[in-house]
Amino acid sequence: MKLKIFLLFAISAVFFVFVAFRMQNFTPTEPAIGDLVFPSTNKVNKIVFRDKTKEVVLIKEQGVWMLNDYPADSYFVELFLSELGQSAFIFPREIDADSKPSREIHIELFEDTKNLLSFDLSTFFAFSSSAGDLVNKLTINNKEYFADGIYHASADASYWYVQPLFPFYDEPIESIEGLEHINLQDLRFLEVVKASTITPDEQREFTITMRNGIVINGVIYKVGEDYWLVPELSTAILIHRGIGDYVKKVSPLYEGWAFRLKSKI
Repeated sequence: MKLKIFLLFAISAVFFVFVAFRMQNFTPTEPAIGDLVFPSTNKVNKIVFRDKTKEVVLIKEQGVWMLNDYPADSYFVELFLSELGQSAFIFPREIDADSKPSREIHIELFEDTKNLLSFDLSTFFAFSSSAGDLVNKLTINNKEYFADGIYHASADASYWYVQPLFPFYDEPIESIEGLEHINLQDLRFLEVVKASTITPDEQREFTITMRNGIVINGVIYKVGEDYWLVPELSTAILIHRGIGDYVKKVSPLYEGWAFRLKSKI
């Protein structure tokens, strides 16, 4: 009886060693033409975009995509995942030897801490097309593939935020104090940080009153050559219907935050 038990344990040990060896030396099947590049985008809750100088890390928290603890533009994040989920491998395309990629970016997709996919994306103009259609070259595990589709991907943080800074930019401005005339549609920002982390060289206050009753009070910080805007939303005495509720809803997106502006103000 003891001999049988010993033999069973021995056989089991050999079996598990064999399985472990096979798994260690397992090579994934090569993707076929027409296979989707990554159909499981619904599992992704972290995305990294990196180029030679910048890096963006998008994290999904409680159903909201965040970048540096600030809400990202979920539309563009989901657009990228949708494009990737529908993209398929295609036959290799001929690329002009002198052609330089219009974009080179490293992309990583995660489910929590599990790396689901990592690849380098290079976008070229196809050599064979007189019209010059774009071609995606993907480098996965040091192997090159081609894929169709358009990937809206960027390592610039400003791309992933809702722009411009104030989405009600099309409302007429009633008055401006502390600033020269400003076009809110051009008020775009490059990054956002906690206002308490900014140490300004200079600062000045301003007030913008919109005709619908929204009031933007704030401070402009000058730090070196950069300009940071620290806004706070409120309402005038007379406001349009629904403006009060709107201001309460969006105020947390501004209070306590500093936005590095794309242009001087």
